[in-house]
Amino acid sequence: MNKASLIVFFMISAFAASAFMGCNDNDENNLQNLVEVSFADIDQAIINATKNQDPTDIYVGQYFKYEDNYQIELNEPQINAYFEGTILEVTDSEESLRIVILETDTDLTGDDGPIIDKKEEVYVIPKNNNIIRKTELPKGVATNSLLPANNQTPRNTELKAYNLEVSTSSIPFPKAIQKRMNCHPENPCSFTGHRVKFLLEERVNNTQTLMISVDRIYMQEGSFLTGLYSSCQSRFVDIGSRDYYVKQCTVLRDSTVD
Repeated sequence: MNKASLIVFFMISAFAASAFMGCNDNDENNLQNLVEVSFADIDQAIINATKNQDPTDIYVGQYFKYEDNYQIELNEPQINAYFEGTILEVTDSEESLRIVILETDTDLTGDDGPIIDKKEEVYVIPKNNNIIRKTELPKGVATNSLLPANNQTPRNTELKAYNLEVSTSSIPFPKAIQKRMNCHPENPCSFTGHRVKFLLEERVNNTQTLMISVDRIYMQEGSFLTGLYSSCQSRFVDIGSRDYYVKQCTVLRDSTVD
């Protein structure tokens, strides 16, 4: 049973791409040529990108690791956190899948060295929903919806989406995964990435407007837990005397290879 995947865009720490870029001509042109799209259109694009992912492929011992990072304009990217998960238990029922994950969060932003937090978390993933809107799910699980479970945005906030772009390209697996794969010219250790890119406008009290560039890459043939290979959100941030273009990201760095 193939299932499209999970997590709400603006309820998570920003997902990231493995490559970073500053504000460029294409971004500026996009702001001048806005074509509005519906959230249903974006949902469908993500469903298409994740249609082969199946939650029943989750198994005890499965492992994944994501890296959080950010970049301010053309400065070097900075790593601020890692998130790791190891599957401890899987209980399969007719309507849902219950999984227990040992989660390890490593915070690299402190002055006194890394802060590591380990805990066991229980997640229940429904099997029969085409559109799944949940916030309490593992970080790496992909999302097929931008809206919360009640289809509502925060009070006095309006969301609009523009300039949806969908494409595919060949992308190398993370280096840690390549080391465990038999890489050679006929098997270049790459996958077909399904990219979904768009602009998200957030308007508060009909006055304050924030424009966010969203860029995601999905692994259509990947594991359910690592279906979102990378995601990135970029925007201008007021820092001191002027606005800076900031990209916040999370990217898959390692996972179990079957």
